[in-house]
Amino acid sequence: MNRLTAVLRNIRIRFFLWVAVLTMASGTFAYAESPTSGHTPQPKLYISADGSHNIAYNDQGDVWYWGGIGDFEFPNWKLRDNTPIRMGTMQQIAQVSSNLFLKKDGTVWTWLAGPFPVGGSDHRLEFQIQDPVQLDLADIVKVAAGDSFHSAVKKDGSVWVWRPVPHGYGDTPVQIPNISDAADIAFAKWSRQSILTIVGKDGSVWTWDGATPLGSIAPIKAKRVDGLSNVVSVFAGDECFFAIQKNGSVWGWGSNLRGQLGLDEKKIVATPVRIPALDGIVAIQGSFDRSLGLKEDGTVWSWGITLDKFPEHGAKINPNLHQVAGLDNVVAIACGGAHHLAVRNDGTLWAWGSNDYGQLSDGTFRSSVTPIRIDLK
Repeated sequence: MNRLTAVLRNIRIRFFLWVAVLTMASGTFAYAESPTSGHTPQPKLYISADGSHNIAYNDQGDVWYWGGIGDFEFPNWKLRDNTPIRMGTMQQIAQVSSNLFLKKDGTVWTWLAGPFPVGGSDHRLEFQIQDPVQLDLADIVKVAAGDSFHSAVKKDGSVWVWRPVPHGYGDTPVQIPNISDAADIAFAKWSRQSILTIVGKDGSVWTWDGATPLGSIAPIKAKRVDGLSNVVSVFAGDECFFAIQKNGSVWGWGSNLRGQLGLDEKKIVATPVRIPALDGIVAIQGSFDRSLGLKEDGTVWSWGITLDKFPEHGAKINPNLHQVAGLDNVVAIACGGAHHLAVRNDGTLWAWGSNDYGQLSDGTFRSSVTPIRIDLK
């Protein structure tokens, strides 16, 4: 009996160790991809950032991946230099959100990236990017990847959600029963749970959280967010939400405990309030405890928890907007867990923030508060 107990304990330790390594490699946060607006030019390069890794792709179908790339040989985890590697060519990409690819024909594909066993041994894991697999979805116009759920909008305006098996392909999509005219969607993480925000074609805003205590999906109705109308786009931050109206005004609700809404008072904001400080912002991204905004003039601004130096001087709360130095003419932004990406209108890609897992792709693993250029080859 003691021998059996020891064997089971060893299997359990190996399993959880494998899951931990896979999580480090793939990241645990998933945020919307390179948000843009009709007010800004379309980028020549598109970006998506996750907890510790990034994806970039262009109209020619070239796709790159970097950050968190490493191998495991018991008991050591060794990062590679994390310069961008090509995932191959995937034509007709319309959108990428974390590990979801939406193609222009309306099909949705997903893929796995991380350390996988080599030669059948769980003592040695080698980083691999597996070939994309098509999901059972058609006529899709928008996708969003959350931590615990993924979602898609069909041409007819219906919204579908499904639960991905840890970093994998997921189960059968379920339709949200009372939404038939969705125009935009975004996921926010709240207390380890993904909450979906939906904009209707009529400018209304809805939220959905259909998780059951066991983690499965219940076909429950979305709830309308009172006090919002004429909304054209929604963005999700860290435990908070943003909505932009047709007139350009920005509204927010959720947690401002770390200043991530851009309000002075640290509190939970239960109902949407207008945030005048965010006027002129056309796209917003959120990461751990902070928010990043793109203005119509191509400048980039941040607010919330700020890291003066990574990680020597720690963090402080600053709800006031401050401009990211050295960036102009930006057309797209993305946020990972503690790093940021930006694309300028000349197609160049820039990154700053934490570099613990090679998120900045320069091979140094030294974090940077100023943007550095990333070369894609």
